[in-house]
Formats: sequence, structure tokens, C-alpha cells
Amino acid sequence: MKLGFIGLGNMGGPMAANLLKAGYDVTVYDVNEKSVENLTKQGAKAAFNPKGVAEGVDVILLSLPNPAIVTQVVTGINGVLEGIKKGSVILDLSTVTPNTIIKLVPQVEAKGAKILDAPVSGGVPGAIAGKLTIMVGGDQETFEKCQPILEAIGKNIYYLGEVGSGLTVKLINQFLFAANLAALVEAFSLAAKVGIDAEKMVEILLKSSGSSYALNTRHEKIANNNFEPGFQIELMLKDLSLVSAMAHENDIPLQIGDSAAQLYRLAKRRGYGKKDVAGILLAMEEVLNIKFPRKENE
Repeated sequence: MKLGFIGLGNMGGPMAANLLKAGYDVTVYDVNEKSVENLTKQGAKAAFNPKGVAEGVDVILLSLPNPAIVTQVVTGINGVLEGIKKGSVILDLSTVTPNTIIKLVPQVEAKGAKILDAPVSGGVPGAIAGKLTIMVGGDQETFEKCQPILEAIGKNIYYLGEVGSGLTVKLINQFLFAANLAALVEAFSLAAKVGIDAEKMVEILLKSSGSSYALNTRHEKIANNNFEPGFQIELMLKDLSLVSAMAHENDIPLQIGDSAAQLYRLAKRRGYGKKDVAGILLAMEEVLNIKFPRKENE
């Protein structure tokens, strides 16, 4: 199958590169010409717009920032639907609301094509290594057709059922990680305030019931004062807004998620939006006038 890839950012670029390494014929497009050039140097073909991508391929993968851009790329002028062939598949790897994809289904199927939601988890390191977790919703036969493509970019592939199911699970995952990290940062702030030995505390937490994915993946970044993004604060804030919207649509109170979002919002307002999500600690340190110990301070 010939593939198209639209959206070559921090996640999309490495995923497209891994598809090339797997031997796929890949046509790419991004508004950032340098991103396109980087992929063409690795063997990809370039298109001038999403329509141009869709015209020559069997599966179009999307990795885009938000619902509005996904909708525009698919349905807008020179969009995917203007060039898509009968029998083609749109495989959306973006994190958007389930309703974003559900609303596109009739328009895509009117063209004789299919759409799957297939959001990914694992951050930039997972994208580079080709070891992402991918959650898929949509027609099962279409999923099976696309499974080898997904296996070129991911390690754990899950089929969850109807369109929107993958995104629902992804947003729940984001909510849990964001809330857990926010709690971790508050705990670190408390420890800094009362003067607990940070290194010893982390060692204990990693072996105790307070351990978590957030602690396992972020304690070393914090200790080394390394806030280069694996996943940016502003992207997590975007995901939390999607979680909140999904909860609102379903009349589900999300008090912990909404409360956690305030900490990410504070960090963004203080200029840390491009930092790794662990950078919410930097905002807490400023507000509370504390300093959680780092190795550089020893």
C-alpha cells in the first residue's frame, strides 16, 4: 500500500520516518516546509497540499494538533476529501474529541472511503523508537487492513470497537496522567517546603504505593533540571480541555481533572508552555517561593 502522512511535527515526523524505514512508499505534507524537506531527504515524496497527498495513496495518516485543524485538513479547500480515492482509508493518529471523528464519518463514507481514530501514547521517545501504544476505533476489517502499518510505528496496538473508542480511551489516559503528575508536583512542593531529602524520598516512593508512571518517567528529568519536552505542557492543557469537553457532553463531573488543569494553565501563563509537562513544578516553585532539590544544586 502507498501511504500519505500529513502533520510532520514532533510526533508525526518520527512516525513518518519509521514508515519509510519499514519500506513503505510515503507521500508527505506539512505547513512547515523544513519538516517536509527533512522527510524527503529520507526518501519520502512531497505533496503541495492534503488533496495532493490523498490523490496518490491508499491510506492517509494524520498527526495534527487539534480538532479544528483535523476537520479543515479533511474537509477544507484542497483537503483530503477532494483527492481521496474509493477504498482508501484515513487513519487519524491525532488526539481530538471522539465527536470530531464521528462527525467526519458520513462525509468520508460518501466518498467510498473509511476513517479510523488511532490516537497514540508514548510521547516523542516512543514515536522515535517506534514503540507507541495505539488505540483504534472504527470498522474492524479496515483496522485489520491497516494493522501492519500501525505495527511499523507502534508496539502495543489495541482495537477497541466503533469509531471514537480509541480517542475515548486516549483522553481518559491523558486525564489520569495529567492528574497524577499534578499530584506528584504538589507532593514534591510539600517535601521541598519541609526540607525532606528529595533523593531518598524518590527512592522510597518508587518502591511504595505512591509510585506511578508519572514518577517513573519524570523524576530523573526533574532531578537533572531537564525540562526539554517529551510532551509539552501546552499540549497536555489542550488534551485536558478535550477531556473536559467529553465529560461535559456526557454529564460526567470531572472535578479532579478540571482542578489539575489549573496547574498546567498556571505554568503556561508563566511562560512554560513549551516545556515538558514536568515543568509544572517550575510554576509551583515560583508561586510558593521554594526550590525542589536538583542534582546540579548538590
